[in-house]
Amino acid sequence: MSRRTLSPMLVLPIGMLAALAGAYRSPHHPATTLPADAPVAPARPAPTIATRPAPPAAPQPPSLASLLADPAWTPAADLPTARAAVEAALWAGPDSRADLADTLGRLAMARDPRAPALLACLRDALRLDSDSPVLVALSREPGRWLDAIDADAPLAQRMSELSTYFDWPDRPPPEGRKSNLRPLSDAEQRRFDAGERLYAASCAGCHQPTGQGALGIGPSLVASPLVAGPALRLGLILIDGLEGPYRMAGLDFQGVMVPAPSQADADLAAILTYIRRAWGNSADPVAPDAVAAIKRRSRGKPWTRPELDSVRE
Repeated sequence: MSRRTLSPMLVLPIGMLAALAGAYRSPHHPATTLPADAPVAPARPAPTIATRPAPPAAPQPPSLASLLADPAWTPAADLPTARAAVEAALWAGPDSRADLADTLGRLAMARDPRAPALLACLRDALRLDSDSPVLVALSREPGRWLDAIDADAPLAQRMSELSTYFDWPDRPPPEGRKSNLRPLSDAEQRRFDAGERLYAASCAGCHQPTGQGALGIGPSLVASPLVAGPALRLGLILIDGLEGPYRMAGLDFQGVMVPAPSQADADLAAILTYIRRAWGNSADPVAPDAVAAIKRRSRGKPWTRPELDSVRE
């Protein structure tokens, strides 16, 4: 409505409107005036919002260096801790692997009685007694490790066999590496390549591009029994998710792994194929129709590790 159509009685100056409003008092609610010294009611505090406390950080195994600093510690008498420390160093990255090799080389050269048990832990982690041992990359040549082999230390033969599955920059491929992998077909290779791209986009943030995981964030997928076993359980994790606490590769994890962003059968098959064949893993590739069958076992919410372990083919 325009000003021209308003009644003249309604067209009042702003000051007059304010005056009228201030002067008006309802006969039912007469005006009251508070004394100057009247107490003022305190302001109500802002409501507090209850928040769920964050779960405690998952305990991590002690470092191998801290264990070895205690001369009373013997890995043979504490194998679970020794395995966890060796695996944590092995999967923490190429620098950590080179440091681990040099530490074990120093122990072997010094004829430290703890060296044999630690080398046995490393042998187990690399699956040297399987048909497809794990090949690991070191950031540099492990000089102390090689010194122990060249000096023909008592453990030199064991160390030489282990170093067959070490790679470092500019090292020629050594002879004698075992492999019992079935070559991928052309279609499986394309699926593997697609899985590598999907893994880099969706999974590498927690499990790392090398698949070796990150402490307290994501477990290693290298030499993992869950990866090497039937595709059903790993597929259910990608479809439904996994919630902690759970233990993998000797380490404890909290939190929830969410389902894969893409639930297309072809994409899930590609990621499964890549994870099961990358980083020295030797499990069979997974086809899209196999993923469709796994989806029929989905329950629509994350699994716990005990629940997942109870799932049978």
